[in-house]
Amino acid sequence: MLTILGLALAAPQVGAIPLLPSALTDPEGGAALAPTLFERPRRAWTRGATSGPNLAQRTAASTFESLNQDPEGDMPRDAAFTSDGERVLVVNRDTDNVTVFDFATRTVVATIAVGDFPVDVEVSPNGQFAAVPNLLDDTVSIIDVASLSVSATVPVTQTSGEGQPYRVAFDAGTGHAVVSVIDDAMDSRFAVIDPAAGVELRAFTTSSHGAYGFFGTPESAIFGNLFTDWALSPDGAYVLVPDRGGDVLNSYDVATGALLASVPVGAVP
Repeated sequence: MLTILGLALAAPQVGAIPLLPSALTDPEGGAALAPTLFERPRRAWTRGATSGPNLAQRTAASTFESLNQDPEGDMPRDAAFTSDGERVLVVNRDTDNVTVFDFATRTVVATIAVGDFPVDVEVSPNGQFAAVPNLLDDTVSIIDVASLSVSATVPVTQTSGEGQPYRVAFDAGTGHAVVSVIDDAMDSRFAVIDPAAGVELRAFTTSSHGAYGFFGTPESAIFGNLFTDWALSPDGAYVLVPDRGGDVLNSYDVATGALLASVPVGAVP
């Protein structure tokens, strides 16, 4: 069984494009949208007549607890501790901000505005910076942890007009941020960013990665993407990217962008 946001889902059938069952309920008893998985990753959102995904799929029977007080932070997608363990940064997708909590007192110490549709947050190993990919802005917000403010907003290299950075990891050796960029979802890429200088140092093209599915529960107004996972090596030398359509695990040199190896790993990794 696979659990996503508290939903118990049957495993998809092997050998076909996996479509999970449509008869689902969420923990509150309302109807749930069946998560759909794609054989190949796709763009998280294609720009068109509207500015972004429809995030208001609610049923008439929905009720909500009032949170009519500051700070406002809706649809938290990720959280990261500061290096001293004293504070937690929570990225809020729908309100385009990062909420900073004092872990000991459980109080909010800051709310930091970032770009459009932020979906990840990571803190640098030295504790000086945090990085937030803004999926619909094609930028990465660099937060100065000491001042709890945005020190730079860095555009990522992309060719399609649909850049969509969605995840970040820090290289402990150089302190650089490595950011995955969906781009056209055929030839995706990674951007390497110097957070201190607030600039993109380089970018390199890889196999397809990005959104591989969607999930939603209209009763509780939760809707979102399922993103490709990848891993930066501990020494920051290479990045591992599963190629869902090619059934392989690819390894890329972060310094040069060269494909180092392509290892068969089975269907739709």
